Amino acid sequence: KMFRDVAISLALMFTLPVMIFASTKVIDEEIENRTMLTLMSKPIARWQVVLGKYFGVVLVCFTMMVAFGLMAAACSYVRYFDDMRTDYYTGSAAGGEGGALDFMNIQALRALAPALLLQFMQIATLAAVSVAVSTRFGLAINITVVMTIHIAANLMRYAGAVALPGPVHGLVVALASVLPGMGLLDLNQRLVYGNFTYGETYPGIPTYGQIWEYVGLAGVYAVFYIAAALSFGMAMFRTRELT
Repeated sequence: KMFRDVAISLALMFTLPVMIFASTKVIDEEIENRTMLTLMSKPIARWQVVLGKYFGVVLVCFTMMVAFGLMAAACSYVRYFDDMRTDYYTGSAAGGEGGALDFMNIQALRALAPALLLQFMQIATLAAVSVAVSTRFGLAINITVVMTIHIAANLMRYAGAVALPGPVHGLVVALASVLPGMGLLDLNQRLVYGNFTYGETYPGIPTYGQIWEYVGLAGVYAVFYIAAALSFGMAMFRTRELT
């Protein structure tokens, strides 16, 4: 379980810097190198440039997440047989079969799909912020802003568990409403360490279908936040001097 948890987290942490560098390169560096002037000489609007650059960055990130996901799934599936070697041996010696153990392995493998998809939504959301920042600032500020937002947004999920004074609580609520909800786009603890069923309903245990329903709702939230961030970036890029 810890192996799967670390694999999912590494997929996010390896893709995040690539996303920041890519978003800076395709906008800010092109402006600094004057290659953006050649692009803008074509009959396209500035908002189309921002959208095109964003989708290009997201495509690169999606390819990386798929590659990391396949490697994590393959290694997790094979590692299970080594970690559970004693259980398989005990079951065979008692005349039992490893069907239940194999089912648990497949169940854990299927849990990687929604977990990695939610991680990709985090990257796509932060990519929208990074592209928006890149329309005005360079790599150093972009890294600082995106990493600060990423850390602060993850800390916001624990803010409700801490007793805060009234003014501080109001500030935290205001920040939480502006920052992306990273806690909404993270089910690693539930999917890796928790239980779920494939149809049977038990109190406090979600079904696999309910998990995908949640992923769908989280996707709607991510789309709205991405649209807001890109709209802000388009507004900043519209008044950016390219010469």
